[in-house]
Amino acid sequence: MTETQLDRVETMLKKIAPAKHQIGLDFVQQHVAGMLVSMARGKKIDAIHECRTLTGFGLKEAKDLICNALPD
Repeated sequence: MTETQLDRVETMLKKIAPAKHQIGLDFVQQHVAGMLVSMARGKKIDAIHECRTLTGFGLKEAKDLICNALPD
């Protein structure tokens, strides 16, 4: 991933990650790490799954979020 892509992901996560007191910092860290690893490997489906688990987004919302952060 390029630095620009990582910046986009960081911005995205700041908007969607729940406050640590709501569900636990370990939960957030685990799923953010899983999402970043999946994105770095180009595994969009796995990244979308992690995004949905972390945010509670529907399939379309999570797919749009991940696909906008990754190159085609």
